[in-house]
Amino acid sequence: MALYTHLEPQVFERIAEAFDLGAVLRVEGIAQGSINTNHRLDTATGRWFVRHTTQRSAQDLRYEAALLAHLAAGHFPGPTLRPTREGAPFLELTGDRTPALPQALLEVLPAGASAVALPGGMPRAVVDARASGAVAPGALGGGTADGGRVSVFAWLPGEERTRAQLTPEHLERLGAELGKLHRLTQSFGPSRENPYGPAQVTAWLRQLNGQRDLELRALAPELARALARAEALEQPLAPRGAIHADLFLDNVKWLGDRVGAFFDFEMACHDAYGLDLAITLNAWCFEETYRPELAQALVRGYGWERALAPEEREGLFAHALFGAVRFTVSRIRDYHLPGLPPERLAPKSFRTYLARVRALEAMGPAGFAALCAL
Repeated sequence: MALYTHLEPQVFERIAEAFDLGAVLRVEGIAQGSINTNHRLDTATGRWFVRHTTQRSAQDLRYEAALLAHLAAGHFPGPTLRPTREGAPFLELTGDRTPALPQALLEVLPAGASAVALPGGMPRAVVDARASGAVAPGALGGGTADGGRVSVFAWLPGEERTRAQLTPEHLERLGAELGKLHRLTQSFGPSRENPYGPAQVTAWLRQLNGQRDLELRALAPELARALARAEALEQPLAPRGAIHADLFLDNVKWLGDRVGAFFDFEMACHDAYGLDLAITLNAWCFEETYRPELAQALVRGYGWERALAPEEREGLFAHALFGAVRFTVSRIRDYHLPGLPPERLAPKSFRTYLARVRALEAMGPAGFAALCAL
């Protein structure tokens, strides 16, 4: 499973009771993910996706639930959130988890950090490292002393596409669904600030300067320059609204050659629509280098549902560069530093996103416009 939270068998019994799922038949950990601990839960009523988070606040989860309800009302293909018996969008746990830190993670903690557990269950190393700012809360896991929060979703049918399977037709359909999402969220009232905006990425970059890994310390100035370039080119008046913000290949289910569902809206927030399109382009249209036939198909399909404003076209390069920097650094923090084995955290190399940063820097705004046929 992802991260460091171990849930005892009786916790799943409690979850099944709270969400009225019936008798527990089988529980299986899921390695995908960087922030949460995820499980597949088979019960007498069917198959469910169980997400345990120690990083998201109750307000964050209520925002996600409201957004999913809004999208469902617009017939958008998304996940179905299962409420508790009392109608709550999540379950608060108290004292039902056992956090653990592997030796590989202790090696990246500040000198003198202790692994002694506090009365509430959080390892002292987590507290010490968070207080020093040396390691991110998301990279450490361990969570809050209150036991975290559990959300349950109906298991989605369909399959995920591999990069080798992608065609321009897939990207057109993906772009069209993303355009539809943005069109629907124009009428969505609640707002959540992007927790991973430029200020947060800047703070992460500062922390890289203190790493023992010389490669990471050497990358910090390069990434800081790219981030500054992206911020200088940003179009502040571009349209904004609720965005997915994390539309990777493993967050889309396909039914044959059509999109079955977008899922994992945990990072959804209020930001520029162009940023969402650029994050998606970076995720889906790069394989050692950017693939123009896929990038153009994505933008073309998006336009079928929502036309890009001139300032959005102008600012798309800046969003792509920012997104490439942001995911380079977050992958360092969430995947490279923790050192978990692959059966607990599916590996994702930060170097693939560093390659995107360098490719974008080399092509510049004009080259990017040609890549996407803007």
